[in-house]
Amino acid sequence: MPRQRTILLIDDDRQVLDLLEASLSLKDYRVVSHDDPPAALNYLKNTVPDLIICEVDLQRIDGFQLIHRIRESTRAAYSPFIFIGAE
Repeated sequence: MPRQRTILLIDDDRQVLDLLEASLSLKDYRVVSHDDPPAALNYLKNTVPDLIICEVDLQRIDGFQLIHRIRESTRAAYSPFIFIGAE
């Protein structure tokens, strides 16, 4: 049996996270979501997801700053990354 793929979602809008999580779970992905960027960074210290999907315009930290921190300081430095935005 193939390994279930993990997707990390990062967005400060809980409704967006819930919608994406429900949609991706239907496609048999394991979805982990965080509405707090520091919590997501902490999660990534020990975990390497298959894909990271992140809002560009986060309230606490800019999405570009967040990906820079992920690339510098986590095991997920080489995980594929997709930005999403309200626009």
